Amino acid sequence: MDVAAKISDALDVSLDYLVGASSFVVKDKKMLHRLELLDKIDDDDRETILKVVDNYLTSAQLQTISKKLKQKSIVL
Repeated sequence: MDVAAKISDALDVSLDYLVGASSFVVKDKKMLHRLELLDKIDDDDRETILKVVDNYLTSAQLQTISKKLKQKSIVL
């Protein structure tokens, strides 16, 4: 393992973040590993997976908004 990789691992940041190529920090090692794997698969498969994730995230956001509106007694 090279020095930069050891430093990024010790600091719990990505190599991109360490060298200033990214301002986004992925602190969850499992998530970072999944993103790296996702980057390596076929474009069509990646798009399919991302559509599923996008749909789930949209649903979760709508549920959160709905709960907040119900707490404020606003019904759509």
